[in-house]
Order: sequence, then structure tokens, then C-alpha cells
Amino acid sequence: MNLPSITLLLMIGLVSGTASGLFGIGGGVLIVPALLYWAGFSQHAAIGTSLAILLPPVGLAAVIEYYRHGNVDLKAAFIVAAESSPMFSTDIKCPDSQNKSCRFDGFYF
Repeated sequence: MNLPSITLLLMIGLVSGTASGLFGIGGGVLIVPALLYWAGFSQHAAIGTSLAILLPPVGLAAVIEYYRHGNVDLKAAFIVAAESSPMFSTDIKCPDSQNKSCRFDGFYF
């Protein structure tokens, strides 16, 4: 994969961040299509990159803030997270692990 220009990536970040702040929409709504159509990423690369962009600052910051106020039960979170992965139910739905489309559906939903 050829890395698009840094200017293009900065513009995608600026536009999605500004629109997200002004209109209250998720940045991923804009980032994924922008990476697909403007930067030439594949669908999976665009989604994965968007997750890498958004989850650490948003998810981690939120958990830290809730934890700071005593509103996170880490033991319960780890127990539920260990068993709530959609990939477990996908194994039941899609016993043929070569069926990538079926596995993606299970992960997505």
C-alpha cells in the first residue's frame, strides 16, 4: 500500500474533526469514506485505520475519566469483555473459517 501524502491525511483529519465538532457526527462517518475514495485505501484498511485513529484517544480517555470518578468495575469489564466477543458467536454461525464474508458479518454485528 502506498502511503498517501501527509497533506491529504492532515486534510482528512481537519475536515472530519471540524465536522464532528460542529455537527456532532462521529469522525469515522467521514474518515472511512475519505480514506476509501480520496486516499485509495481498501475498505478493510480504511476501517482498521479509522479504528486506530479514533479508539485510543476517545475510548481510553473516556474510561480513564469514568475510572477516576469510581465508575468503572474493571473486574466485571474484563469478565464481560472476555466472553462478549462477536467472534465466538461467529464460530457457531460460520464453522467454515475460510468464509471471510460470514466472519466479517459476525464481527461487525
